Amino acid sequence: MFLVTLTIAAIVATATATDVEKRAHSFHTGIVPQNCMECICQVDSGCQPIRCTSDVNSDSCGYFQIKEPYWIDCGRLGGDWHTCANDLECSSSREGESYKSIFL
Repeated sequence: MFLVTLTIAAIVATATATDVEKRAHSFHTGIVPQNCMECICQVDSGCQPIRCTSDVNSDSCGYFQIKEPYWIDCGRLGGDWHTCANDLECSSSREGESYKSIFL
């Protein structure tokens, strides 16, 4: 799902800077630029803390549709998986820095 998300985000990234600014959220600052995080968030959930959904034999939750194994790989931040997935700061920290840095 992660690589699919990045591919889709690259396509969505063709939106103008003005479009991104209109819907900009405040993400954890790090190696992934804010506009990229915005695109990924929009593709994964419409940038809303959506409920968990079944996705390839496991659940994906929150803003970035985080799976529990990804949350574990990233150090179990935010108390528990569901809490972090539904908290924009925690989930963008995990997605943007910990897990994505492995692949970027």
